[in-house]
Amino acid sequence: MSEPRLPSPEPPFGAPATPLARAVADAYREVLGIDGIEPDDDFFDLGGDSLTAARLAALLHDRLGHDLSPADVFDLPTISALTHELERRRADA
Repeated sequence: MSEPRLPSPEPPFGAPATPLARAVADAYREVLGIDGIEPDDDFFDLGGDSLTAARLAALLHDRLGHDLSPADVFDLPTISALTHELERRRADA
């Protein structure tokens, strides 16, 4: 007789829900040097600038293989928005 399985724990409030969102959030934390970033926090309100936007785009390209530009970060400055765009680009590829 097998033991009942417990459901997978839900991610904490505000935690990225998908592997892609987690990868984007990790990149935000790395280039900004801060923890506790919420999915809808604005990259530039958190201290990002054009140089860190370029670093973020390059880091995500290296880790995920997506072609991003700093302009994409300016247009989509939250983890949620950038993740949705990357998902759309994956679906279109």
